[in-house]
Amino acid sequence: MCPRAKERCALRAARGPGWSLWVAAAMAALLALPTPAKAFEPDPWFGRDKALHFSLSSAIAMGGYGAGAFMMENRWFPLALGGGLSLGAGAGKELIDRYAGGDPSWRDFTWDAAGTAVGLGIAYLVDRLFFPKRLSAPASEKESAPVAATDLHVAELLALMRDGAPYAPFSSLRLDFGSALAPPSR
Repeated sequence: MCPRAKERCALRAARGPGWSLWVAAAMAALLALPTPAKAFEPDPWFGRDKALHFSLSSAIAMGGYGAGAFMMENRWFPLALGGGLSLGAGAGKELIDRYAGGDPSWRDFTWDAAGTAVGLGIAYLVDRLFFPKRLSAPASEKESAPVAATDLHVAELLALMRDGAPYAPFSSLRLDFGSALAPPSR
């Protein structure tokens, strides 16, 4: 041990344990003092309205995803539709609050965005688990699928009718809106 360290140890021993007890007592007294009361926060992060924003946004996002999945077969359209509807509803509500005398809040919109993300995630996972063929059908299956009504253009329909067989092409036409709504095959 170096001589300076011995001197410090000797000084501490000379002061005795009383000095450290005074410091500990002072710290305990400071911690025991009452803290000032916090002011009421008008827009808490975890309020009842935040739960409503989250749940309604997730429900709108899931509903929009479901509607988009019936309309289009690709993956991005249902995500975009559900996200757009949900975020649009949240932004619209905050704009109404802004101009109709309510209390607009970025915290509300943050919970709207979180609800949208969770709702889209749940809807996408349900779609992937229960309808895996719809999202990942090979190209050969898609090419051999029956012609959807949306694939026929007005010009093609008029050409078929002009050729003198107005009813023949339509007898074999099967509307294909997904496996859930497809008519039973004969």
